[in-house]
Parts: sequence; structure tokens; C-alpha cells
Amino acid sequence: MSTSAIRSPLDDRMNQLATRLSAIEILPILSTEKDDSHRGRCDNESTQPSAIYRIPTELVCEIFSLTLPHIRRIDRTPIEQPPWRLAHICQQWRAAALSNPLFWSTITLYSPPTGWRGQSCPPLMVKTQLIRSGTAPLHIIIDSRESDILDSCPSESIDLLIDQSHRWETARLFLHHALAPRLATRLRRATGKFPLLRILEIISHNNFGQIIGDIFSIAPSLRGVFLAVPPFLPKKQFPWSQLTHFRGAYHKSEDCVQIFLAAPNLVECGMSSASPHFSNGRSIMLSHLLRLSVTGDILASITAPSLQELWISGHAVLSLLAFIRCSGSLGDLRKLVVDQCSVPADLIPILRSLPTLRTFFVTVSRSTRVDELALFKALEIADNNPNICPNLIHIAAGGHALFAIDAFIPMVESRWNTVDPPSTLSFMRAFYSSRMPRQVGTIQNAVALIDQMRREGLDAALDSKLTPTGDNYLGIDRP
Repeated sequence: MSTSAIRSPLDDRMNQLATRLSAIEILPILSTEKDDSHRGRCDNESTQPSAIYRIPTELVCEIFSLTLPHIRRIDRTPIEQPPWRLAHICQQWRAAALSNPLFWSTITLYSPPTGWRGQSCPPLMVKTQLIRSGTAPLHIIIDSRESDILDSCPSESIDLLIDQSHRWETARLFLHHALAPRLATRLRRATGKFPLLRILEIISHNNFGQIIGDIFSIAPSLRGVFLAVPPFLPKKQFPWSQLTHFRGAYHKSEDCVQIFLAAPNLVECGMSSASPHFSNGRSIMLSHLLRLSVTGDILASITAPSLQELWISGHAVLSLLAFIRCSGSLGDLRKLVVDQCSVPADLIPILRSLPTLRTFFVTVSRSTRVDELALFKALEIADNNPNICPNLIHIAAGGHALFAIDAFIPMVESRWNTVDPPSTLSFMRAFYSSRMPRQVGTIQNAVALIDQMRREGLDAALDSKLTPTGDNYLGIDRP
């Protein structure tokens, strides 16, 4: 599967790094060494340092940063580690690693699996990281998924981190064990002592929302909260009004509504609810919201006129048109991703109201061929005259094994071959489940059309066995 149409931050950093390497002429150094290898190789090796040691320390640090976070595993548990190994290669690398406090600013306390004989997170290791991190903001991970962390991790290690709460910038608390509230109670010591805390992530099977609300009641820099806990409703102690980013999952849609009411300044939000929602006719204004991901039908309760990107699934399709009408024309909407759409024809009036749409991805489930044909017919361009979504750049569709790929690909071809105005399309994906047999001729015809468009310059492909994840075009960057 290709994702060449979507650039990642790592790509940008690697390009910058390559530019800097060229600027200091590393390649000429290497080639010179190779040319001179025939003239006094032994003398050169004894008198000239290797080219790798001539790279400036600043650039070595930049290269090191691309290797972080270093992950090691204790059984099934992934543990983020600082660059301990990088400091054991050579003196120059050790000096580079020790000179950059940011390398040591991520500290993980974890509970090892039952039967682990070694001591997890010894105080000396934690203390060493705190010293080497200098005054850099800390990124704290406390992970008790395998056992009770208070029984397996030295109390001194926990206390060392709690005493540095004024340096915490991000905190990720994975409190899955039944005794996790003991740790939450211990964290009370730091209540009101989080001046730098910007991101808070909590995953737990325990309902101790009141304790969490008390601990982080005073956190003036807190902007992002990600929760996977039993119902954690807004409390007066928790600074909801200052949040700009939120992600959470709730059993009742009413809980989601309470979050929207308490956090009117959200810019990005991911919310899911397992129960149906019955709107009382009141709409909550979220004027700053730019990116939204929802499941269920809670869209009917909010208005977001500035929305630019929307991911929906489940019953959210049913309330999407009402949401668009309440929010105005949604003239800023650039991206729409619809997952598990059972009646694709319902999307036609929605797409008609989104003239600025640039990206449209849809997965269909249990839908009829008639509905799929209706959607793709509406998206087809006839006589160079687009009926709906004239500015589409990225389009993808698929789903079940009998997905109407024979209608989707010709529709894409019609949008690709426009001349006046010229086509805006640059990315296309068709995908389906290959668990069931398909007609060979249908696939062969689709592949032939895709290959033709690819030769003409379109980034096009046919993907099989594809499911929406955060690693592919269906889920990447989803709130």
C-alpha cells in the first residue's frame, strides 16, 4: 500500500538532515578517503580520524534525535527508554548524548510482568535521568498495566518524579490494574504543582474521575487531555474551559454532550459513544473547532461553523446532514472520512453541500449495489462539468468483498480525464476485502484502468485486506 501522497514529519526532518549533510560535504570526505586508500592506507588510518568522527556534535545530536524514542520490551510491554546505548558506542557519541538534556527528558516507570526477578525502574536510573535532563521539561510515563506498580517499582523512584511535577510537560498514565487508585491517591501530593503540564493522557479501568479532577485542578498550561476511563464527567475542579484538544470514549452520549458544554474552546476533538443519542433540540456552539472525529449520532447536538476536517462512523452519518444545516454551509470543510457507511446514497445530498471538499474517503458496509452505484454516478463528471465536489484532490472508497469497484474506477477516470477545467485529482485508492472470491474479469478491468491512470501521473492503487488504522490514509492524523 502506498501513502506517498501524505508526507510525514519524519520525511521533512530526513530531508533537512540530508541538506545539512551535503552542506558539510560529508560525501566528498568519504570519497576522498576511498581514493586515498591506495596511498599509505596504514599511515592514513593511524593519522586521520574516520569521517564519521568529523561530523559536528550538533549534527550527531540531530541524528540521535531521529532514533528516539528507543523502545525495548519486557514480555509484551513496550518501554520507552532514553538513549542509554548511544552513550556506550564511543567517547564522541557519549559526549553528544550527555550534552543534550532532551535525550533524557522522557522517563518511564513501569510494572514488570508477574515473575519478573529484576528490579524495575531503580531509583539510581531515575535520578541519573533527572540529572542529565537538566532543566528540560519532562515527559512522564507511568505504566501499571502488568501488575501493581507500587508493589513492583521502588517507592523512591515514584517520589523522585512526583517531586519534579513542576517540570512535567506531558504525563501518560496507564493505570489498568485494579490497584491503580493507590497510585492516583499518591499523586495527590502534587496537586496544584503542574505549571508546565500541557498534555495529559489517562487510560484506566477504574472510575476515579473525582481524584483525577482534584489532582490536575490547577494546571494553567494544560491544553490536551486524552481519556480512556469509565465515565469521567466534567467536574468544577478540572480546567475544562482552557482545553483545545480532547479525546475520550464514553458509554452514554449524554456524557459526550457534557464534555462539549464544559470545553467550548476545543480546536480538535475525538469522541465516541456506544449508545444512541436523542437530541433535545439544543445545539452547542463550538466556534473554534477545526478537526472532529465522532462515532454515534452526537453530531446533532453541536454546531461547528469553522470545521475543516471530519471523521465519522456508525450512526453519525444519519445526523451529518442536520449538522451541516445547523453549522451553515461548512465552507471551510476540506476533508471528510466516512467509515462503515451502510447507505452510500445518503451521502449524495451531503456532498452537494460541500463545494470546498478536497479529500473524500468512504468505507461501505452491508450496503446494496444500487446505493453504491447511485453515489458513484453522482460523483461522475460528464462533459467536463462536475455535479458535486468539483475540487476533489484525494478520493478513496471500498469495503466489503463485493464492493462496486467496477463503478468506482470509471467514476475516478471521468474526474481524472477532465480538460476544461483541468483535473484537480492527485490521489486515488480502491480497496476491498479479499476474504471472499470476486469475478476475475472485474478485478482485471479495474487494475487495467488504474495502471493507465498511474502511467499518466495519478497516484493510484488497488489495496486489498485494508482496514482503517492510524497508519494508513483512512486513519492517519485522526483526532
